[in-house]
Formats: sequence, C-alpha cells, structure tokens
Amino acid sequence: MASEGNDRGSILSANTDNHQPLSTEQLKLKGLIIESLQNQGFEFRDNKFFLPEGCDKSQIRLLHAQATQHKMQQRKNGLIRHESRLLKRIASGREVIPEKIKPKLVEVHPRTEDELLFRYASLHWSIPVSSGYGRRLRFLIVDQSNDSYCLLMNIVAM
Repeated sequence: MASEGNDRGSILSANTDNHQPLSTEQLKLKGLIIESLQNQGFEFRDNKFFLPEGCDKSQIRLLHAQATQHKMQQRKNGLIRHESRLLKRIASGREVIPEKIKPKLVEVHPRTEDELLFRYASLHWSIPVSSGYGRRLRFLIVDQSNDSYCLLMNIVAM
C-alpha cells in the first residue's frame, strides 16, 4: 500500500507546479523526509512509500507512533487546560452498562465544547488524524443512558 504516491507525480520526485528540477533546499528536505519515514519503518521504493510486507495492525500503530506523539505535543498545550473537564465526558468501562446503552450521533460544530472533546479524543488515537481538505464532517457517538449527561463512546470523521 503506497502512501500519497500516484502517477501524477509527487513532491518527492519533482516540483509538480512547474516540472522544474528540485532546488538544493528541496532536495535536502526530500532527503530528510525519506530518512525520517524510513527510520519509522516505512519502505521507500520507486519514489513511493510502502508499509513493510506482512504488517499487522499493531505494527502499523508502531509505524505511526512518532507522528502521533508529534501531533500530541503540538496540540496538547491548547487542550491541557480543558483536560479535567473533558475527561468527565469520556465513558469509563465501569460506567457503561451494555444493556442500557442508548447511542446518539452528535455532529461536531466549530468552536464548541464538542469540538474540544473531539480534538482531545482524536489525539489519543494510535493513528494520527489528518486535517484533510474541504468540509470535514466530525461526529461524537455518545451514550445518553447516563443520567448526568452523555458520555463519549467514540468519534467519527469523514
């Protein structure tokens, strides 16, 4: 499985805006990117990145561990002051009674408490969440069976 490589070219092979050779600075950056991804365990061949052969889910998580940690370090300062409040909205195992679960899908809107919760929860995924392009739909799946308020069960992004 290749990552972001395609037949239309890639930043790793050419300057795709004007098809000029890469500058010395771009070549240096290309080398640093390739070296970093290879150090994480990705394979680079034919100007594309691949997962190692026979990679299972736990190995894929390990491949992404450095990127996940980096993203967490970048974002944690903005969320740390909200952590104790957000943790109260995340269901723990003892709070979940499977027979009583009433799941509810909640759309996440910008600049809301739900957005903070989504951002906080996504930082703890083992695979980094892409910011993506265009309109992004984000949802919380909450259990509304709890008397106090809905507890987070999962998050979804498309």
